[in-house]
Amino acid sequence: MITVLARPMASFLQPRAEVEMVNASGTLRVSIEHKYPMLLFLIEVVFLAGAIFWGWDRQWWGLPNGSAVGGALLVINLIALGYHLTGSEVVEFNDRQIVRSRTNLGWQRTSEYELEKCSRLTWRNYFGKPGFFRCHYGWRTFSFGKYLSQEQADHLLARLQSTLPNVANRLLATFSSPATSSLHR
Repeated sequence: MITVLARPMASFLQPRAEVEMVNASGTLRVSIEHKYPMLLFLIEVVFLAGAIFWGWDRQWWGLPNGSAVGGALLVINLIALGYHLTGSEVVEFNDRQIVRSRTNLGWQRTSEYELEKCSRLTWRNYFGKPGFFRCHYGWRTFSFGKYLSQEQADHLLARLQSTLPNVANRLLATFSSPATSSLHR
């Protein structure tokens, strides 16, 4: 088991990821836990509390639909905060398929992709912010590895090449990287 932590970010307000990789019996399992910055969380809570207080002070709740609108905004903001705080994903690579499981707010969604239909693995990293991988699956695309740093992406690709060379060759034969050329192998 290898744990890869991200380098310190240029901005302490950016989300980051913790990656853990385990290989066993022909499968590489990559666990990615999203880490949301506590300062950004506190800023959002203060903003939300300020908006509620401002609406209360302006007596929005007394308007015909004011309490419904205010309650809906409160619920939407709380769900968005929970979504950011509880995100994680597990990606499993083997000789037949890629299995991606995402968990947010206690709900898990699992998707399976046949390796024969997967192509053009692409690393996306815009403006120096944490990036993600995108892979074409037939005429659709799917992504994984949200908030990964460049160092974590390099390590994931190197580990994939060393543990499952056939899978890596299949995906990396069509590898493209518009934002970074150092990942091209």
